[in-house]
Amino acid sequence: MDRSLLILDEDIDYCNLLVEIFTQASYTVAVGSTDWDLKAKLAELKPSIIVLDYKFGKRRGIEIVRDIHAVLPASKVMVVSCSLAEQTIRALIAEEIDGLFTKPLKPISFLKRASDLLSQIKVEATPEEAIRGKRGSFMVSGHRLSAFPGRSQASKRFAEKLNQVKAFKSRLLLVGQDGSPFKQVAEDIVEANRLDGELSEALIVFDQHNLDFSLLEAQAGQLKSEGFSGIMVAFAQAEKITDEDCVTIRQIQSEGGFLDQHSLQVRFIFCLRSELDTLYDAGDISTNVYMTLGATELKIPSLAECPEDIPLIAQKMLDDLAEARDLPVTPQLDDTARTYLREFPWANGFDELNVCLDSVLSRTADEFITQDHFPINGDKDTKSESLTPLKRYLLAERDEYVKALVELCDGDLKKAADSLGVTEESIKKLVSK
Repeated sequence: MDRSLLILDEDIDYCNLLVEIFTQASYTVAVGSTDWDLKAKLAELKPSIIVLDYKFGKRRGIEIVRDIHAVLPASKVMVVSCSLAEQTIRALIAEEIDGLFTKPLKPISFLKRASDLLSQIKVEATPEEAIRGKRGSFMVSGHRLSAFPGRSQASKRFAEKLNQVKAFKSRLLLVGQDGSPFKQVAEDIVEANRLDGELSEALIVFDQHNLDFSLLEAQAGQLKSEGFSGIMVAFAQAEKITDEDCVTIRQIQSEGGFLDQHSLQVRFIFCLRSELDTLYDAGDISTNVYMTLGATELKIPSLAECPEDIPLIAQKMLDDLAEARDLPVTPQLDDTARTYLREFPWANGFDELNVCLDSVLSRTADEFITQDHFPINGDKDTKSESLTPLKRYLLAERDEYVKALVELCDGDLKKAADSLGVTEESIKKLVSK
């Protein structure tokens, strides 16, 4: 797919502005006509991004979005409008649009969002593989994941490795920092094998609060009658397994055991916060536990390794939190919030992100969440704090504009500098911040 833009809008001035912004960065820009056979033109042009005015010709945006997804499922769609009713916004979100902007347009925010989408296109699967995922999951290189959207290279590599080990025979180690999405990864493995027709497993998660192995024996017959062919047992805190637990685990997997009697296969996933050898060398686990847990290790990426994934992960968390709070509408992250989430360090990983979003929901009933809803990063230098609010705003907008322009120039600093009429060195300093 070429990196190109198609504008479907009847506002000539607005179209000219977008044409100027993107052609400066050597992108192909086309402006649509209401007289077009849209589906035929989409198939011909194959644009990477479509900018759609909700009122384009005699049709409305939702119809056109559906046509775009039908012809080009991997293309990104950004909808713009002077105003939209809440019901319409919900309907557009349900159609999985990639951005929603109001007029008058804020060029810097729009440019940044377009830059993000173009970056995503670089790392996404090929058009044949880019199947739109069901709600609550993502398609990554042809594999369905609930933990990572696969926008970052680290999460794409993780998806590939997960696909390679999903059919492990007996035991698998998942290694990740506190708060890593261990349960979601286990669910992804179970779902992947079910879709492949290899094994229909029931997932049972044990932690230190419910470590009751008799649960497996009590449920074995019921699970078999429900059509399951196996059980996946995930230990959320495997480093706390005792020698006595290890004996039980071996008995469960032994021939003639109660699961074998029900013709149910059983596999174990052990979730660790450090590599197995590190725990053993530090004396945190016994030799018996070390031998029991010994298996293939798969490391779950941290949020710091997947910055481009964070906005989508955060929006998914917001969906879950809003449902838990029984909110009528899930707030949507705007571009300033997405930028904030990508750039914040998240030293405590997924747990910290979830707590932060839950705090935001407890403090606001706004329809859109912006950067202003989040706490200010205390690590900012004192020099920036001494600036007036206006100067801080202008400096922040300048930096974001330059970084977005560099993205549009595919990382070519000289091209970006020439577009702005500045030196390449000055661009380099801003980008390296």
